Amino acid sequence: MSAAMLSQEALDARAAFTRAFAQEADWLGQDELVQQGWDEILVEDPKLAVESLFSAQGGRVAASPALDLLIASALGDEVWKAVRDGARVTLPFSRTPLELESGDMTGYSAAAPTELVALRSRGVHLYSVTAGLRTEAVTSLDQTVTFHRVVEWGVAQHVADLDSHQAEHAAALAHLGLAYEAVACVESMLELTMATAGSRMVYGQPLTQYQVVKHQLATVYEALVAAHCALGEAWRDLSVIGALLGREAVGRAVMMATSICPQVCGGMSTTLEFAMHRYVRRTLMNITLFGTPRTRTTAIGSHITHTGEVPRFRVPHEISFEVAP
Repeated sequence: MSAAMLSQEALDARAAFTRAFAQEADWLGQDELVQQGWDEILVEDPKLAVESLFSAQGGRVAASPALDLLIASALGDEVWKAVRDGARVTLPFSRTPLELESGDMTGYSAAAPTELVALRSRGVHLYSVTAGLRTEAVTSLDQTVTFHRVVEWGVAQHVADLDSHQAEHAAALAHLGLAYEAVACVESMLELTMATAGSRMVYGQPLTQYQVVKHQLATVYEALVAAHCALGEAWRDLSVIGALLGREAVGRAVMMATSICPQVCGGMSTTLEFAMHRYVRRTLMNITLFGTPRTRTTAIGSHITHTGEVPRFRVPHEISFEVAP
């Protein structure tokens, strides 16, 4: 299955990044991303950069420091340069999804940092850690990604304060990047399920020919299409609320896929030899970054309550996916 709602340019770029991940054992460091030209694409066309790389990353269950670079690209030239030179952006776990903040200065990074661009609550204050930083590895459900928790911040030097627009822009991009990674995992889960169930013969016909299985897979497929529609609309104004709504639609697809796809595949889906567990682990880890589903739903509800406005998405007239028979 290929998501036809992505432009042909995005599909081509996604294929290129997928090949690059395959060649580099599913890890693209910052140098490799620069060689692929992703940093230039990010500056010229953020939508193309996010769609292509994060979709490839999710489809391969791969990893990269792209989320750090994505956030930094919205925080000004000084931060962008610092992160490109090796600094890391700390990411909040189970914190408010509306702001980039780490509350009590406890942050997580996907790479062991030596210098950080730290994000504090009540506005976004940037700090450069010059000495005494101590971190510890944190294992996650997805064992292909290791996070590092800041245990001791040491000497932190104030760098700059950001305005609310920059912070909102960075948060929206971060949510969209994570959403595209998760939706690509859902696509891969559905592809794997259809291929597996289609090859299993039950009472003389493929398992996918039975109505109950068709209905279950159609439910996942519908949620996947809705997620793509929501993500496409989120780019129209690139607001945090639009990104949260897109991510909630992706979260719905994730919960359906992680429940239905393993069930249809049967007992083999619980084995390490079968790839299903890798997608389940990645998606369930993904939806806990930048707030939990509960905090994101609360944030959307609070926005509607305070503004009195319900965001409405324009549904495309034609929605199509190419599904392998």
